[in-house]
Amino acid sequence: MDEDKEGFSVRVWAIDPDGDLEPLISADESHFRGSVPDVGDTYVMWHLHDVYQFYSVQRRYFIDSVNNDHGWCVIVRKIESAPQMEYVVKEWRDEALFWRDISQKEEEKKSKALEKEWERITRPKRGNGPPTKARNKKNNGSTAPQISGNLEPILRYMVNNPSCITPNVIPGAGIKRMEQLTELGALVEVERDPSGHRSWHLTDLGRRSVSSGKITQRKPIHARMRRTTPP
Repeated sequence: MDEDKEGFSVRVWAIDPDGDLEPLISADESHFRGSVPDVGDTYVMWHLHDVYQFYSVQRRYFIDSVNNDHGWCVIVRKIESAPQMEYVVKEWRDEALFWRDISQKEEEKKSKALEKEWERITRPKRGNGPPTKARNKKNNGSTAPQISGNLEPILRYMVNNPSCITPNVIPGAGIKRMEQLTELGALVEVERDPSGHRSWHLTDLGRRSVSSGKITQRKPIHARMRRTTPP
């Protein structure tokens, strides 16, 4: 409604056989979709229990006022319904209900899609190694896994630096070595960090392998070389 005006800009009054006026509705032009009912129009007014009453627009007045409450006054006369009128109203109501049902189904579909997406992004990510149950079964005992010497520094660094969980900040680490530790049950892969890097956390088995010192040390290269000369 225009802020410069007081009251409603459109007022619809029904005239009875005796010439008396009865107010039907007072609203703004937006209620009539931006247009004021004109002479010759049929105004169909909804009542309770989906009962409609039909009115014929007899005349309309634009009333000016010094009190800033100017607007349109529409005079209508009650008329008897006809089959065509009833049919038009029925078709309008059925189509409105149809599109309302479509809109509700679309909203439900969007809501379910958002719920699935939320579950996907909040679900812990499984590692790329063997299934978790298989790893747990393999390393379910108190014995820590045997970790080769080139992997042990990675675990030890992660124990001493709990906030370092991506291979790009762990000395000597790489995707392949992190996956190897995952297969051994020493690490478990989680969701990627905000920068998109793959992330891993230490498992209890990984911590035990470091604390227990069960590391398979690599032999010095000179000890691994085959002797070709007699002593």
